[in-house]
Amino acid sequence: MTALLNADEIRAAEHAAIDAGISEAELMARAGNGIADLIHQDSVFASNAVVLAGPGNNGGDGVVIAARLAEHGWKVSLWCWNRPEIGDVPADEGSLKQVSRLESIDELSGALESTDVLIDAVFGAGSRAELPEDVVSAFNLVRTHLQKRYIQVWAVDVPSGASSDDGSVADKALLADVTAMIGLPKVGAYLLPAAGYTGDIRYVEIGLEEPDNLNADRARLISARRARQALPTRRTGVHKRSAGTLLVIGGAPNYFGAPRLTGEAALRSGAGLVSIAAPSSIISSIATAVPELTFVPLPASEHSSAAGRMAKIVRDNWSSVDALAIGPGLGTDDPVPGFLSQLLGFDGGLRSGIGFGTHDEPDPVEPFAGRAVIDADGLNWLSTQDEWWKTLSNAELVLTPHPGELGRLLGVERSEIESDPWTHARNAASKFGHVVVLKYAYSVVATPDGKLWVAHQAPVGLATAGSGDVLTGVIGSLLAQGCSKVEAAIAGVRLSLEAALESAAYDGTTGYLASDIIEHLPAAREQIIRSRNLIG
Repeated sequence: MTALLNADEIRAAEHAAIDAGISEAELMARAGNGIADLIHQDSVFASNAVVLAGPGNNGGDGVVIAARLAEHGWKVSLWCWNRPEIGDVPADEGSLKQVSRLESIDELSGALESTDVLIDAVFGAGSRAELPEDVVSAFNLVRTHLQKRYIQVWAVDVPSGASSDDGSVADKALLADVTAMIGLPKVGAYLLPAAGYTGDIRYVEIGLEEPDNLNADRARLISARRARQALPTRRTGVHKRSAGTLLVIGGAPNYFGAPRLTGEAALRSGAGLVSIAAPSSIISSIATAVPELTFVPLPASEHSSAAGRMAKIVRDNWSSVDALAIGPGLGTDDPVPGFLSQLLGFDGGLRSGIGFGTHDEPDPVEPFAGRAVIDADGLNWLSTQDEWWKTLSNAELVLTPHPGELGRLLGVERSEIESDPWTHARNAASKFGHVVVLKYAYSVVATPDGKLWVAHQAPVGLATAGSGDVLTGVIGSLLAQGCSKVEAAIAGVRLSLEAALESAAYDGTTGYLASDIIEHLPAAREQIIRSRNLIG
C-alpha cells in the first residue's frame, strides 16, 4: 500500500474496486465523509467552512464534505465552478439543505470574512496545465483574505492544478496547509514544485488496492509499518555494549556542536554507548552539554603531521564499536585529509607534514571494511578521491548528502541534482554500491539494487542548522544496533522525521532546533511502533 502511483494507475485501482463490488457512490462517500471527519477532528476550535467544488468527482467529494461538516454542526458555505446542479452525490439530503450555496464571487468574499477552514475540491488527480479564469479569481480572493487573517486551507486529494504524475503545478494554484490524499499515494505530490503546495499530507482510506503488476523498483513511501519492520528490538537482559556502540568522528574548533548533536541523537535513538573522537580542545564543551557521551581525545593540531597519530588513536579504539559516524563538523583543513586517508586505508593520503624535522611514511593500512554513516565533511573528502568506492567496496556505508554534496560526489552541478533528485540518488547508489540518503524536500533512500524509498512528510522546520547531524546520529545508532545499511537508512529517515513532526506539534512548524528534534526521538520511536496506519 505504499507504491507511489500516477493518475492512470489510480484510476485503474478505482475501476478494480468498482469491479469488485464497491460502487462509485460508495467510494465517493468514503472519501468525502472521511475527509470531513478528519477536518472535524483536527479543527478543535473551528466551526465555519467554505468548500470550493469543481464539476467532476473531486467536486463531488467536496459536496459530500460540505454535507458531512454540516452534520457535525459546522456552518458551511459551498461555491461551485461549472457545477450548476449539486448532482447525484451520496450525501444526506437534510444535511445538504443546511449548506449555503454561494452564487457569486462577492458572496464568496463575504463567506471568507468569517470562515475558519477553506477546502479546495475543484480539481483532482488529473493534470491541468492552466486553471480557468473563474477559479483563479476565487483563489486570488482566498489569498487576499489570507493576508488579513488565518484560514486553514485543505486540498482534496491534491491541490487543484497540481499534477499527480510529474509534480508540475499550474500558475496561480492555491497553497494548502493540509492535503487529504484519497486512497493511494500520488507520485507527483512528492515531487517539486507540487511538493511545495501540499502542506502536510494525510491519507484517507477508501478501500483501494495497489496494482499487483508494479515493477520492483517502483518508488515507495516509508510508511510507519515499513519503519517498524526495520527498527531493532531491545530485549530484557541487554547491557549498554550489547545495545549498540557507536563512534562519532568529527568536530573542529568552530564546529563542535555538530558531533555533540550526532552523539546525543544516537543515544536518544537507542544506542547503548556512544563515543566521540574529536580534538581534545573541544571535548569539555561537549561533555558539559551531554555527560552521557564518552570521548576519544585527538591531538589538537593544524599540521598534517598530526594525521597519522590521529588515525592510529581512532583505529586503536574502533575495534570495540559496532559502527562509525564520520564527518559531522570535521572540517576540510589539515590534518583532516591525511587523517581520513590513513583512517580509511587510502594510499598516498599522508605526506611529510608541515613543521620541524622529517616524518616517516605511514605504515600501510587495510581499507575500511566496517559499518559507517558518512556525512558532511566526510562526503566532501570522498569527493576528492578518485574512484573511492572501489577502495571502500567491502564496507557497509550509508551516505547522507544534500544536493550540493551529492553533486560533488557525482561531479555535476547542484542545480542538476535538484532538477531530478530521485534519478541522481538512484544513479549514485548504483555507481557507488552503497545506500544514499538524499536530504532534499521529501528525502529519499536509494539502494544499490535500484529501489527508492520516499519520506512520508517534508517538515519545513528541518531547514535549520544541525538537523542533518541529527539524522547522521539516528542512522549511525541503528547501524550500531544491528540494522543493515538499508534498514538503518529507512528507519532512520522515518524516525528523525517523526521526531521533527513532534517538535512542530509542540513548538510550531518553524523555529524549533535540532536539539528539540533529539528530545522527541524516544517518543517518535514509540509512535512508530504503535502506529496502525496503513500508509502514512
